[in-house]
Amino acid sequence: MRTADQHLIRGFPLFRGVQDDVFDRVTASAQIRDWQPGETVLVEGEKPAWLFVLLNGLVEAFSGHGGKETTLSFVRPPGAFIMAAVWTDQVQLTSIRTIEKSRILQIPAEDIRSGLAQDASFAKAAGLELAIRYRDILRELKNQRMRSATERLANWLLLEQEISNTPSFSLPIPKSLLAARLGMTNEHLSRSLNILRDHGVSLSGSVITVDRKALIAYAHPSILMDGADI
Repeated sequence: MRTADQHLIRGFPLFRGVQDDVFDRVTASAQIRDWQPGETVLVEGEKPAWLFVLLNGLVEAFSGHGGKETTLSFVRPPGAFIMAAVWTDQVQLTSIRTIEKSRILQIPAEDIRSGLAQDASFAKAAGLELAIRYRDILRELKNQRMRSATERLANWLLLEQEISNTPSFSLPIPKSLLAARLGMTNEHLSRSLNILRDHGVSLSGSVITVDRKALIAYAHPSILMDGADI
């Protein structure tokens, strides 16, 4: 890796506080690869050879069964994925593919396990990463069980508008992927967008404009279901 890349990665939550010699050993055989949109990075059911850290871009975690496929989540930088599978040396439970052009750090799984065994600070950082992901899953479970599909869409739009920090933003993903992510059909997504027109949302092509105050009054966002710990 380039020195500039090493400095960038050193500042990621996963490596904060890690001893310099352990960091050097863990990343000695690491690779950085550029991926095009739509490429499959991981296939569920296989034991991972690498831990992956998204440096930039956007990836989708998805799963298939019985001829059906669903989107489970999206990963944004600087997210690490399949840490649990790497740490426990078990098969990965999701597949991963790129949504947009992405740059991904790949670290050999065996080097990660060795580093975790050698450095308590590394194990602590990895444990924190897993704890945050666990809380994300609980939030999502509550989101799915306690809200209607239209309410889930409303709160997703509020989060995206907050990330973009502007009233109007382009959808970062195709509508079909958004529908799958929210547990909706494409038709239901269209109906929900129409419903939200009465609550401060307008759509022009892939550009969404949100009247935040009006949409909050409808969506009732909650820290117990929305957002993230980092």
